[in-house]
Amino acid sequence: SIVAYGISKSPRFTSIIIDDEKGAYDVTRHLMSFGHKKIGVIAGAVDNFHTQKRIKGYQKALFEEQILFNPDLISYGNWKRDSGFDKTKKLIKEGVTAIFCMNDTMAAGCYDYLYEYDIKIGQDISVVGYDNKEISEYLRPSLTTNDIGLANIGKKAAEIIVKNLEDKDSKKYINAKLIELPCHLISRESVGKVMQ
Repeated sequence: SIVAYGISKSPRFTSIIIDDEKGAYDVTRHLMSFGHKKIGVIAGAVDNFHTQKRIKGYQKALFEEQILFNPDLISYGNWKRDSGFDKTKKLIKEGVTAIFCMNDTMAAGCYDYLYEYDIKIGQDISVVGYDNKEISEYLRPSLTTNDIGLANIGKKAAEIIVKNLEDKDSKKYINAKLIELPCHLISRESVGKVMQ
């Protein structure tokens, strides 16, 4: 059996997930390539697997650039738009130049706050989301985000099921415990160079 986009507690099941650590690492490196060093994070729920892996990727990117990790720059939300709004207020007070939102829904809430206070996205501050939900294209400016490729997860799961069915007699089951598929960064208009 296969668990798609989740982790099975049973070692008998193959789990297919996205490579959240590498995805968050790529997002953070992308912001750094525009000169950002003080990068705030609107994270998901604190005890969530995806949240933990994405924070690890964010920390790895900071470490490589010898930027000291500051836990005050991570604000835990609940994956919903209102928490994106609330957490943006805290991060703006911390003086961040960019905000990495761990999903596009919270990024939309971040946009709401920035619009309300006339902070220009892509100019005064950069914003990145995660998931590449439909909303990311319709936000203005369009949101730079990470495409998690849910269709690829489904495709990979189907491939494994078919392969195992074909090899049933030969007992050559694909029995990987964990398969991590890559994300794909989509660069749009919400990221700009750091204002000097």
